[in-house]
Amino acid sequence: SGDPLHENGDAVAELKEEEIALTAGPGKRASLHDRPTVAKQSIQRITLLGKGQFGEVYLAKVAGLTLPAAGEAETVAMVKALGSRDERAQAEFQREVDLFGKASHVAVARLLAVCKEPLQMVLEYTDLGDLKQYLKLSRGDDKEIKMKPLTAQQKLSVCVQVAQGMVHLSSQRLVHGDLAARNCLVSSDNSVKISCPGLSRDVYISPEYFEHRQALIPLRWMAPEAVAEGDLSTKSDVWAVGVLLWEVCTLGELPYAKLKDEEVFRAVQSGSLKPLSTKACLAHVSKLLQRCLAPSPRDRPSFPDVLHDLSSVQLDTSV
Repeated sequence: SGDPLHENGDAVAELKEEEIALTAGPGKRASLHDRPTVAKQSIQRITLLGKGQFGEVYLAKVAGLTLPAAGEAETVAMVKALGSRDERAQAEFQREVDLFGKASHVAVARLLAVCKEPLQMVLEYTDLGDLKQYLKLSRGDDKEIKMKPLTAQQKLSVCVQVAQGMVHLSSQRLVHGDLAARNCLVSSDNSVKISCPGLSRDVYISPEYFEHRQALIPLRWMAPEAVAEGDLSTKSDVWAVGVLLWEVCTLGELPYAKLKDEEVFRAVQSGSLKPLSTKACLAHVSKLLQRCLAPSPRDRPSFPDVLHDLSSVQLDTSV
């Protein structure tokens, strides 16, 4: 047909023979019943972190978690609560339990427990919060919070850690589906963890989400085939990592900020979306970013390739 979106869709269909998108990897499907559980009474809310179509995410003190070397009766954690009986929301919640329950890597937030009534998942949290806000604070614009600008080496470290986490998830045949700086966490020891979608304060008014087919989607981070056909795969996660690299380089700028959502959507549909400017990126990272944002999934690198390229830059002492 000559339509790049249809060509991408065909490529994804072939890729899916090798990968089970949106679901757990090989073996028995994970279940909510397989997870450590906590009672509703054990969760003490601290503050709201974000809310979306089907629930909210909040910071809480959770009692009764048996964590190695914790040494405390309560653990500060992130709690994602499902506030809907919608089948799609239930399936997405189960998918995230699968993803974070199966993952076991220092660069991926741990699923600590689930609460069955009401349905909630308890996830690891970090002391500096989400990466998007961390990047924006590092610009030095906030008069109350003094923070030194990130060095090139620190930016690369962030990108390498995200790539390490995604190598692990993709090796488990797990697809994130909403990878962005806002959905990663940072701690004071400079470690970064990939976390769950939903950390934006309010997706209804957030510039990061766009209503499409009665759902709110992270349009500016989505690969063309994901927008056109809803095809999420490891290759669409690679596209999202490309945008995340750009976010790190620009200290949390909004992708395609000069375009309205509808303009971005039409440009993606027509295949005319102009590449993100890479002026703020190191030359090596700029080339990798462009490969990650290749229109066809076939032309995007694998996550091991992404990690290799980033690690090579990090080891270059001339940077």
